[in-house]
Amino acid sequence: DVKEYGWHMVIVPEDEEGSGFVFTVGAYYSYGHPEILAMGLPPEVGPKLLTAAMESVAGGTVYYDGATDNGIANMPSRFRRVDVCHSRDYLGYAEWFYRNLDHQFPALQLVWPDRDGLFPEEDGYDSRFYSKQRPLWKPE
Repeated sequence: DVKEYGWHMVIVPEDEEGSGFVFTVGAYYSYGHPEILAMGLPPEVGPKLLTAAMESVAGGTVYYDGATDNGIANMPSRFRRVDVCHSRDYLGYAEWFYRNLDHQFPALQLVWPDRDGLFPEEDGYDSRFYSKQRPLWKPE
């Protein structure tokens, strides 16, 4: 997929250990862009959102830590840098893909707001959503 399309999507379903998530492999290789991970979205939404984000990346959009995008979903999305301590647990296949790099590949978590449009780092965020969307930008 990386050779043919520029990137690959890994889908990890929700289980007793936690929320499902999707992430890219190959964005850094093909576009010099951080890999992107989205967590806690319904199975029919996460892959569509990631595909839309990667279409934007392929078109030249660059997402960075703290960037907000209103165009890839019917709601704003924010990007946060994934702390390296979470990489092995959440981006294992990407870890394997980049095993020969002499540095850690970058990754961003695509973060979605609560029903009031607030993001996890904002006052008043509905804390019930933390169980769906673990903040991987924070170290353990």
